[in-house]
Amino acid sequence: MSLHNAPWTTTLSPQFPPVESWKAALMQLPEAPFFDILRSYLGDIKTPFNKQRLIDDLAAFLSRQEIQKRIACLLDDTDRRCIAAVGLLGSGTLQDLALFFEGDYSFADLYGIVLNLEERLIIFRTTEEGQPRLNLNPLLAPVLTPIFSDLSILFTASPLTSPPPEAPVSPVLALGSILGWLYHTKEVFKSDGTLKKRSQQDLDTLFAQAGGHERAYELIQALEYIGLLRIEEGHHHIDEDRLEAFASLETCEMLEYLAAALVAVELELDDSGRRLSRERLQNWARLVQGLLDSMQQAVLYSEGLLRRFWLLEEQRTLRRRFGERGASVHAGPAHHYAGVDPLTFFKALLRAMEKAFLVAPQEKGFVRTSASCACANQTQQPSIVCDASFSVIVYPEIPMTKLCQLIQFCRPEEQGQTLKLELSQEGLVRALDRGFKVDEILRLLEQLAQKPVVQSIAWSLEEWARRYESAALYKGLVLTLAPERRYIAELDLVAGFIDRELAPGVYLLRMTDENQLLEVLEKAGLDTLARPETSRLAARENYPESPGRSGEGMRSASSTVHQQPGRFSYFGKSSARHTGPFNAGSIIQTQAIPSQASADTDGEAAQKLLADLHAKLEQKQFTREQRDELAARIDRRLILDETQLVAAAVRYEKLEARGLDYVGKVRLAEQALSQGALVELYWRGPKGEANRAIVRPLALEKSGAELMLRAEQYPEGEVFTLAVGKISLLRRLKRSIFSD
Repeated sequence: MSLHNAPWTTTLSPQFPPVESWKAALMQLPEAPFFDILRSYLGDIKTPFNKQRLIDDLAAFLSRQEIQKRIACLLDDTDRRCIAAVGLLGSGTLQDLALFFEGDYSFADLYGIVLNLEERLIIFRTTEEGQPRLNLNPLLAPVLTPIFSDLSILFTASPLTSPPPEAPVSPVLALGSILGWLYHTKEVFKSDGTLKKRSQQDLDTLFAQAGGHERAYELIQALEYIGLLRIEEGHHHIDEDRLEAFASLETCEMLEYLAAALVAVELELDDSGRRLSRERLQNWARLVQGLLDSMQQAVLYSEGLLRRFWLLEEQRTLRRRFGERGASVHAGPAHHYAGVDPLTFFKALLRAMEKAFLVAPQEKGFVRTSASCACANQTQQPSIVCDASFSVIVYPEIPMTKLCQLIQFCRPEEQGQTLKLELSQEGLVRALDRGFKVDEILRLLEQLAQKPVVQSIAWSLEEWARRYESAALYKGLVLTLAPERRYIAELDLVAGFIDRELAPGVYLLRMTDENQLLEVLEKAGLDTLARPETSRLAARENYPESPGRSGEGMRSASSTVHQQPGRFSYFGKSSARHTGPFNAGSIIQTQAIPSQASADTDGEAAQKLLADLHAKLEQKQFTREQRDELAARIDRRLILDETQLVAAAVRYEKLEARGLDYVGKVRLAEQALSQGALVELYWRGPKGEANRAIVRPLALEKSGAELMLRAEQYPEGEVFTLAVGKISLLRRLKRSIFSD
């Protein structure tokens, strides 16, 4: 499937800077490379000259229709791939480009490709915020823009030949079982927040099909980063208000937030007590969403292809935040964590998406899971089976909001493709403590099972509730009203603060801000309010930004949001998913690229043009050195027209020395040292293995009878020393014509 007619292709249009930016880059060149370029393309330069006029002449040469046709003709697949990446990355650095092509080209190869495209004036460099950045030449927009009409040269995925394996557990049920286990288990953690031995054993049993306690603990840490769980000195607390908001999200959105939190787990971030800021959590969730939107079901994506999607999603974020050109001053990917290498961040992101059940690894890549497309918490089928043995079998189709209610009075027993829960008196007591009522629990069970509850279970629940109500210990604020003032408790202004009526005129109030309560009671007409010292109980300490909940029954998340507008904007739930750089279904490209026939035709035309230029060179009178240099320029596709075959364009440089040419290798190393240039080295290791590296020479040092080259690897920066005599090939790399 071609990308040509996809409605979102404007997102992938190339980024061309203004022509003035290209001219300014040439004006800032040192004189030597400036005149080398001008002589190469325009021949001998007559004096007196004006640099601005010379640049205008060069622009006129490149704008000629015949010259642009020849530039297009001489582009090969490697050129097109690099041009497309530079255009899509929009003023990216060479390191960005290397990350984009990781695994396809070595850094040494990519460095040479970029230098060649610079010499051919197809791309140029600018320096912004101290970073050298790659740009497409705007004068060549008519030549380069068609490359973006079919990006299969960069993005090729393979349809799956067999269906992907089923996940061992349902993600919704996995989250539910973890939360349920936390609800019903005390003394889970050590004082440092790690799991106790007994907890590990419990989770190994519960999560036997999904990685045991290690995988479960990662999910627990993710719940902390999201803000659903707080662990302090070994004691855990679930933020039920935030959990309601989280559970009300569509399944795919929940898993995207889970993946965002798992990125922090993968990177082992532990700042601010395992809590991601709202902005970072939302940004990482959007990044996960954008990457998923780039994928299609039943298609295999290599890690390299997903890395490209990720880089383009990062660029889309920067452009949205700072504008098309403003994004170029912000170095590196937009979302990666400060101090973390971008490639490390990407690998953590991919592992997090796998652990959040959004993608599944295959032999040669990743596929999108069915869970990542489950964007509705609706089901018309029974979600549970409740039998007389007090067991509740939960199916994956259950809405997360209902599961979060269910696990508060049912303890998880076994996790797999279904979740087995157990109804017990102990679990019911905990639920009643939280404000649940037996009739509400029975209605929930009947709704999810779509049939009446077994009579023995209903009778047991009611009997357990009677025992529960026979003795009670309350903690909180109590309001007493004389008979003539009890009408105040019925006012809408006050009723929302009342949890229950303990006796006629005696009301237990919900935990809330006491000053706010006093203000409400005053508005209701209580101008005089007794406050005996013994009744002033300290309110429960609440989680930051999230008031606690006490005895509110099974309120829906939507009603909670209605009562307190904007309270749950933490999760940034949106009505529509944004479009990432690639929509699902838009990127399918099998290995047989549709444009291959035209590519072959272009290759034949390029060979014909090169042969014609070589023939014309043979007809001219040059020294052997001049002829060799001009022939090399033709092969490097720098010569576009016969008028460029002039002696003025030739400046011969020896760039490599090999084998026994010891003096040549030393001389090239000295030149690189004086010019600050890079060199490419080939040598054999202790076991005869071939080694290759791009290095920046630091010094030539004598060590006994040997001359040693001390250098740092580029771009890693690791310093090492190598005997010059052991170097089989030393090649001095030309510096970028746009280098200082």
